[in-house]
Amino acid sequence: MKRFAVFVCLLFTIAGTFSWYILRHPKEAVDEYAVWELQCMNEYYESQDFTIYIDVPASKMYVFKDNQILKDYKVLSDGSSFSVPSGIWRIISKTGLKHDSENTWMGLNVPWGSFGICGINTHGQGSFKISNNELLELSSFIKFGTKVEVYGGPLGPFGRKLRIIMPGDRGSDVLEVQKLLMNRAYYEGKLDGTYGSEMEAAVLSFQRDNKLKADRKIGNQMYQLLGIIPFE
Repeated sequence: MKRFAVFVCLLFTIAGTFSWYILRHPKEAVDEYAVWELQCMNEYYESQDFTIYIDVPASKMYVFKDNQILKDYKVLSDGSSFSVPSGIWRIISKTGLKHDSENTWMGLNVPWGSFGICGINTHGQGSFKISNNELLELSSFIKFGTKVEVYGGPLGPFGRKLRIIMPGDRGSDVLEVQKLLMNRAYYEGKLDGTYGSEMEAAVLSFQRDNKLKADRKIGNQMYQLLGIIPFE
């Protein structure tokens, strides 16, 4: 009964993650992701049995098998809340030996950095750390292509609060702004979560067209014009 209650709570959390703002995703990005996901699932059919859900604020990781909680672990994450890769990803790499937790790594397909699940003694940013014994257990049955959903906070891809995004920043929030600018025909670059030169040009163009200060910074006024409106 307890596991069922936790599962229901997680479903509501996942369903409500993106309900706080008004948003249209670009059709091209959605279609591209759908094709990639289908290819991934066809190639790694076994991965459909498992799903990993990481609740960063609660420091918990849940492993689901056939929509039932199979395992739960305490998890630590590196970096600030802005560096958490909120969203849905896939395990695309596995390294390490059967009994070598310090070198075991399950990498995610996050485009702006190296993110993955590893042991508590592993050094490096972008990792979700669980105990060494739990890591070896997890890596023994988790397959390539397994879906990993990362919950970074109540603001969906923006984590726990909106920050001022500046050139050079990277993260889920940057990726989301790229999608919004692409949807409005301002951005034509890669959806990579990195605020580079192409995104900078798109931001400047958007700011000028909307009578904003052309300072390359993405702040409250620009968020509102993009339809990012957090509930009070």
